[in-house]
Amino acid sequence: SNQSASVSNESPNEEQLQTASVELETEGHFDPASEADARKRVMREIVQRQGQPRFRVELIEAYGGRCAVTKCSVLRVLEAAHISPYRGEQTNTVTNGILLRSDIHTLFDLNLLGINPDDDFKVTFAESVLGGTYDKLNGTKLRLPKDDRLKPSQELLRIRWREFQANS
Repeated sequence: SNQSASVSNESPNEEQLQTASVELETEGHFDPASEADARKRVMREIVQRQGQPRFRVELIEAYGGRCAVTKCSVLRVLEAAHISPYRGEQTNTVTNGILLRSDIHTLFDLNLLGINPDDDFKVTFAESVLGGTYDKLNGTKLRLPKDDRLKPSQELLRIRWREFQANS
């Protein structure tokens, strides 16, 4: 069967991420020997990951400037995570977002972290990332905005939860 056709809706695996990284480097997008290129690449990635400015600011306000999983309040590492993937400005709504620390955002995007909206927004990490840093966060509850209108969409989280379960 042709697996590559089904890859587009799935989260990238380690091999796909490595392949993409190598392709970018060989296409000349990144010269590891160039400090200027390295700094530009890091800054571009940070800006992209932090999300569109207004969306991020709205999530920072909604979540009181703290990561919804870790409670981290270092704004420079907090990112606007989309529950349903970004598909234009209309997806930049607070109910389609969660404020997450950068590493937690990455795990969420890779479906290595799931949030169960039907079990009190319980946070679950994939077995493959347990055994260290994330153990104490496994099973905790997502910190939700105080304003109910700003809480993440349960329906969108349900879709992501099913994806997480399928990948675990």
